[in-house]
Amino acid sequence: MENGRRKTEDGRRKTVVYHLPSTIYHLTRIFHLIFVIHLTFFLIPAVVISAQEEPLTLSVRTLDGLIIFAGGDNEIRSLGQEIGERFRSPLTTIETITGLNSVGKLPNQMELYFSPEGERRKIEHKVQEMKLGDAVRQGVIPNITGRDLYEAFLMLRSEGIGMKIIAEPPDGNMNLKASVLIHSSMIGYNPSRIFIDGRDYSSGAVGYNLAVLSPDGKEVLAKAGFETYAAAEQGEAMERFLRAQPEGAILLGTVFMGPGVFLTTGAIDALRVYGLAADINTELAQSHAFIGKKGSPTGAVLEQTAPNLDSTVTLFAADLYINLSEIETVASHTGGMTVILSDTAPTDTVYIITKE
Repeated sequence: MENGRRKTEDGRRKTVVYHLPSTIYHLTRIFHLIFVIHLTFFLIPAVVISAQEEPLTLSVRTLDGLIIFAGGDNEIRSLGQEIGERFRSPLTTIETITGLNSVGKLPNQMELYFSPEGERRKIEHKVQEMKLGDAVRQGVIPNITGRDLYEAFLMLRSEGIGMKIIAEPPDGNMNLKASVLIHSSMIGYNPSRIFIDGRDYSSGAVGYNLAVLSPDGKEVLAKAGFETYAAAEQGEAMERFLRAQPEGAILLGTVFMGPGVFLTTGAIDALRVYGLAADINTELAQSHAFIGKKGSPTGAVLEQTAPNLDSTVTLFAADLYINLSEIETVASHTGGMTVILSDTAPTDTVYIITKE
């Protein structure tokens, strides 16, 4: 016997096929079944991807049943990511399907299973109004007192707590599906950042760092850094990068240590196409943080700049901004704890939604 083959008497080789003992095989199948059942019925909302057979399937537990989607590998994995990002609390079957259809992510193949006790299993909520400082002292929420709203958002999310902001979306809102913070730094040991839902997409270049989102705000299309302090060709490369993006693309950008003397007039003109209006001086140590959209009117976007000082721009996902009158509506669609606030001072009023 050698390499999984054996010789016959006439010298020819004959392939030997090895099979798992049936007992081990059945145990493996039973383990897989238990694993899938565990994920399906004990996670809320539960998402299980099975690649055992074609087509790929994804199971989603809802408040009143179960949905099993089927499709190609890329379609189902993209769907799983969409559900994980958009539906952070359990919804009914109809709400889940309607939400996916509204963003063009509803597969053609699906099976629906409704629970006869679905209505009785709907989650009841209570809304508690209190001061932020009291909520922290009582251990109801993590200590987000005095934190920047974006930092508070990440702290709460790390604990599985949702956050809504009592505010109108700022001018220049791009209807983002993710929450973004952009920081432009003038200090060498504090690099500039492009945070998208807590992940840094800055390339760390001394000069301009850019990331591009698709026009619908769902997908990162590209990112790049341009050493406009170091090399003459970097300004032209930046211009080509900016002009190559599709119409309506959302541009996230930050400067580290300043624009740089190799930033060209052509690159600055290309930034204007995204609605940016700042007076950029290539000879200054000038911060520049911005969220632009290709084709926007000049000045109709979010942008900050300052000489010798840092700049920060923050824009949350569109569905995180609410009016005070919408709190009860938010409560009826929340599967876990959600904190609704306007700021993070100890005396600020917060509304905490929890399951009863």
